[in-house]
Amino acid sequence: MSRLRTLILSLTAAAVTLAPMTAASTALAHPPSNHHNHHHYHRPIVIRCEVVYNVYYRTCCDAPWTLYGGFYSFATATDTANYYRSQGYEAFVR
Repeated sequence: MSRLRTLILSLTAAAVTLAPMTAASTALAHPPSNHHNHHHYHRPIVIRCEVVYNVYYRTCCDAPWTLYGGFYSFATATDTANYYRSQGYEAFVR
């Protein structure tokens, strides 16, 4: 009888010890990934401060100033203001 008791106790102890190893853990529950520690390049974030040159015009000194548009190039904005001046308008670049 003592041999049977020892055998049962040994099998129970082995089952209790090995049970957590056979259960599925949450870490292994997701499907396998094809990404094998590949390091992906991420472009750095670049903040650019671009100056916008606005061109304003008006028909006469009593009229309100009207925004024609904004330009990233000072030369283009100046050319546009000069065009409006050649057409008889008052114009400036800001």
